[in-house]
Formats: sequence, structure tokens, C-alpha cells
Amino acid sequence: MKSCPLAILRSWGPLRVSLPMSSKSNRQGAPCPPYCYCSIAAMFRRYEKELVGTYVQNPLGTRVWFMDYNFPKLVQLKFRGNKARAQRAIAHLRAHNPDESEYECDSNRFSTLFWIPDIIIDPDSIHDNAHGTIEGDIVYVKRYAKAGSDFKLVFTTVDEELNQRVVTTSFLSQENRLGQFVKTPARWVRKPKREQSPPEGNLPFTEQKK
Repeated sequence: MKSCPLAILRSWGPLRVSLPMSSKSNRQGAPCPPYCYCSIAAMFRRYEKELVGTYVQNPLGTRVWFMDYNFPKLVQLKFRGNKARAQRAIAHLRAHNPDESEYECDSNRFSTLFWIPDIIIDPDSIHDNAHGTIEGDIVYVKRYAKAGSDFKLVFTTVDEELNQRVVTTSFLSQENRLGQFVKTPARWVRKPKREQSPPEGNLPFTEQKK
């Protein structure tokens, strides 16, 4: 298995890794991994080099794999304002010095793409998917000590052809929206440290009353 470093500068393209500012002491959650800013092609090359064809293992021992065809969805890639076709976009990004002028992506998903391994390996909780249209049956949730949307979710499913569980999509969310995406009770919840009192309902977030 390849390692998944978070802050390595690669010679294959311009890449800037930004260390997060120190969080206020009253913010809850794990320290943020580095953010990453670069061109779309450079990000894809890094993703392909470091993650594609590798897996990480969740606390239950399940292996979760990264595939090249999921990159456009992971960064919400668009072409001329519309959802980019994965196969065509990947072929374009693999070309030498590709023109990205007609492509755009979600900046939050893009800059936190390499947080995903950390969320699967060390989540706060693991849930069934509550959303009707987002692909994936299992959702990993982790809270980070950051302003704004401080929960990051990772959706996974089983690729029937590969017979392997793979990452499908990931994004940031605010606590009051988590009920749209995850079912409770959770499949798995991290055990609280002894010096910490367990969160309400044994979940790392407040369960929304229906």
C-alpha cells in the first residue's frame, strides 16, 4: 500500500500546501490537516500518484479504495458550467499542460481533498446514508476545529465490478445539516477519551429532532 502524505511538494506541477491557522481554543474538533491549492491538473496528478489504486482501512477493518474515475465528483468538477464527464475530463487532465480555462471546481472540496484518508482511518462516527440521491451507502463523519462548515463527510459504496468499497464523494457540512445526510443511530462511534464526557446521545454532534 502506498503512503498518503498530506504536505509533500511534488516536482510534477505547481502545488501549494497551506497550513491552517491555529484554531481558537473553544472550537471543537480535530486539528485541520493542511489545505492544498494548485491547478486542477496538478491536483489530479497528485491524487493519481498518491491515492489511486491504494486503500485506507477504517476502524472496523474495512478497506476503502480510491479510483481515478471518482476524482471529478470528489472536487465537483464542471466543464462549461455543467457537470464534467469523468472519462473525458480525466483524459484531458492527463494531457501535457492541459487548458483548464473551461473547467471549474468547488474550492472547499478541492482544497480538502487530501483530508479524506484521515476521515476514513480516524472518523468520529460511521453511518448509513440518509440522502436519497447521493451515491454511497456508508458515510464517515469527522469534525474539525475550523470556522464555518466544520464537519467533513465521506461517502463510500461497493463497486460491483471491482468487488471493493470505494470513495464516491466528500464535502463539508454544518452541524444543523447533518441529519440530511446521515442516519442515526450510528453504525460506529469513537469512544470518548476518559477525561472527556461523552457527547449527547454518544454522537460527535447533536442529533436533530424530527
